[in-house]
Amino acid sequence: MKRWLVVMLVVILGASFTLIKVPEMVAQDVAPTRSPAAKMPERLIWSCDKPGQAPYEQSLAVTKLVSRQLTVTLHPYPNLDAALIGISKKKVDLCLPTASLVYHMARGITSDLQQIGIEEPCRELRLLMGGSVLWWSWITLPDSNIKTIADLKGKKVNYMTPGHGLKTAIGEDTLRAVGIDPVKDVKNISYDDTNVAKEGLQHKKIDALLSALAGAKLLELRSMVGLEVIPTPPEIYKAFRPGLKRVMISSEVPGKYLTVIDKPTFLLGHQLLLVCREDLHEEAAYLIVKTIMENARELHKIGPVFKEWGVKQFALPLQLVAPVHSGAMKYFKEAGMWTPAHEAQQQEVVAELAKLSK
Repeated sequence: MKRWLVVMLVVILGASFTLIKVPEMVAQDVAPTRSPAAKMPERLIWSCDKPGQAPYEQSLAVTKLVSRQLTVTLHPYPNLDAALIGISKKKVDLCLPTASLVYHMARGITSDLQQIGIEEPCRELRLLMGGSVLWWSWITLPDSNIKTIADLKGKKVNYMTPGHGLKTAIGEDTLRAVGIDPVKDVKNISYDDTNVAKEGLQHKKIDALLSALAGAKLLELRSMVGLEVIPTPPEIYKAFRPGLKRVMISSEVPGKYLTVIDKPTFLLGHQLLLVCREDLHEEAAYLIVKTIMENARELHKIGPVFKEWGVKQFALPLQLVAPVHSGAMKYFKEAGMWTPAHEAQQQEVVAELAKLSK
């Protein structure tokens, strides 16, 4: 009888323990994974533009660097828009889009700056670090007597290219900042192609052109007829609309830093940003940023497009378009680069996105 009672007691106690453990296991299975992830990933997927495009070539080079510490696979998409959407759908881990694209995707907004269809905001976007900068300025010919943006009043210019809302916005805001009405005070000559617009400047069909300061056609123009880069002083940048100011940077670029400038010149920049998913493991994010920052000189040897990689003033942009990942923040704090201004920006952008999600 006693033996039977002992057996029953063991069975009951065993069942009790089972009833306690099972709900806990179920709860763990269904709980969402939050940042940082619980486990280091075995492989990271890096989405990028299609081969042949500049962001693809940059992604390829940086991926090889990061692969010394983590296994990374490059996955091309038809364009950067689709590549970044891959993060929002949790299909990829990393991407190298423009600041403007990140700004609009994180907020789920479509504007004249970024003419893409955004179905919903990508709350999962986190910033790791800044990369290359595409520099912009108004350009003219040396004999035009145009020295400042204010001198463009009454001139024939080109700043509109179909499908390029950011360029149009830069043109409008630089003109308005010096008191020029983009509609009444200049005559915009439209071109469907930026290279054709440069030919228009070469043959003096237009007096000035808003252009990115890169590309073979620009160098050809400079070698054939000369080129004058018109500075964009900081006070002009400060007068930009808030959304445009957020996705652009203003900096004095040293002489010879770019092939087309001989002396220090204030320019506008539009940056590529390395971003990731919110749930990327903190140590993985830390290793990615640390590896790039400490080995960026190797990238510099590849070509001028990598000049800004690993440089302190570009690695951690003050105009944050998305929150910085905790792993990246850990590195920047260790390196003494995280300032009170960065902390204030981080808190501001976190609060901004939280408000939008309500």
